[in-house]
Amino acid sequence: MYFDQGYFFFFLPLCVLPWLYLPLQSLTVRNLPILPNRRESKLFELLVRLSFSIGIFFLVCGLANPMVDEQTIERTGSGAEIVLMLDRSRSMDQPYGKVDPNRSLIINTDKLTSKSQAAREVLTEFIKKRPNDFFGLVNFSSRPIRVFPLTREHDGIKGAISSATLGKGLAETDIAAVLLEGLEYFENRPYTASRVLMLISDGGDQIDPITRLKIKQLANKYRISIYWIYLRGRGSPGISDDQQNSAGSGAVPEYFLNQYFREIGVPYQVYEASDSEQLKTALEKINKLQKLPTRFNVTLPPKSLSLYAFVLALIFLAPLTLVAFLEVSKWEKSDEKT
Repeated sequence: MYFDQGYFFFFLPLCVLPWLYLPLQSLTVRNLPILPNRRESKLFELLVRLSFSIGIFFLVCGLANPMVDEQTIERTGSGAEIVLMLDRSRSMDQPYGKVDPNRSLIINTDKLTSKSQAAREVLTEFIKKRPNDFFGLVNFSSRPIRVFPLTREHDGIKGAISSATLGKGLAETDIAAVLLEGLEYFENRPYTASRVLMLISDGGDQIDPITRLKIKQLANKYRISIYWIYLRGRGSPGISDDQQNSAGSGAVPEYFLNQYFREIGVPYQVYEASDSEQLKTALEKINKLQKLPTRFNVTLPPKSLSLYAFVLALIFLAPLTLVAFLEVSKWEKSDEKT
């Protein structure tokens, strides 16, 4: 505990004032020595002075504003620590699309909604359903940008997602850099909950062997689960097993990335979404999977104790107020004849 305005303690000598003077009226009485010196009266006066002195002490303490330092407490719940890695490349500004096998043409499922807008709406709803989770946010295109650390301030995360999906995206996508950036969120962080890297992207990338090994080592070290929400764009053949076998894992970056995640040695699941409903379904499945018990620390801000000090001051000053209200200001003359 500390005092925010400690200079008020210069007024502490005022606590001696009740022992020197009481703000009560005195009456002059003839033949005062003949009145009995009652012990109860002396004790009552002593208590009034003591109470007045303690009241001044607490009043000074309240003015000095006693504060309790911030505290960190541990709480338990259910949830996970989820790092959202949101693709902001130029292709995310395009609408959803999928192939019509009967006509071999590209069908736009929603000409008005881009993939980035749909991702924003569904991610916002996903965060609302997981009030106990810690969320972090990384936007990326040609390089990753750490927007939010892991936090339970969900309003801030939702606002950051909304801002990230405004405007136009950039040209390139660097998946390796954003994976390393997402893994850094768990560096030197105690393992208290399920850890998830959630990649929301409409494309893959080739990763050099050295970087692949580094990502694999860190993912296993931090015990990460990886979820890839693959936003299928117009003209994309998809990343199903049949398509991978026919095209080869190195033919298309999405194929390579999917195969790499499968071999990385950590829990991995890919969800292919070619429209908003499939994206919503994918996030609902993730919402059901990651609800393990979790422990997390909550930091309580400094707290002022002035109110308690003022209440105690009021309690200890009350006897003097009561005595002042009941005191006799003058002797009443008696009409009785002796």
